Amino acid sequence: MTTIGTRAHKFGSIYSRVKNMLQSGLISQENKPIWFDVYEAFPPEREPVYAAPPSPDQFGLIPKDNTVKKILYPEDWARVAVKRMFNDFKSVYDLNEQADANMSQRVVEIFRKIHQAEPHLSNEEIFSRTKKIVFKDN
Repeated sequence: MTTIGTRAHKFGSIYSRVKNMLQSGLISQENKPIWFDVYEAFPPEREPVYAAPPSPDQFGLIPKDNTVKKILYPEDWARVAVKRMFNDFKSVYDLNEQADANMSQRVVEIFRKIHQAEPHLSNEEIFSRTKKIVFKDN
């Protein structure tokens, strides 16, 4: 077995290391830890072992599982269309305006209503009807 000052804690669990030290005589039976007999009587379902953290990649980032699902709502299509129609955000998102909803939000609400009323229409047809309604109101 290894001696004090090594990195043996990375290999095996504390139980296996103490057990090996007892078998080899590095630790006497009188000096064995209190928990050792309890651990042998009631071993855990999964033996706790050291798991090294993943090494960073070339950018210093630790790889993570990409568990985030891409979420797209039907009205997201309308938001993209409004952004493309109005390249300057001031006309779409005027924060000084005291209206209840900005133009983008009004377009999305109308788009959603038409989509619910007539789900058989394509997004382009719904958006063209939405544009007519929005510009008729303004």
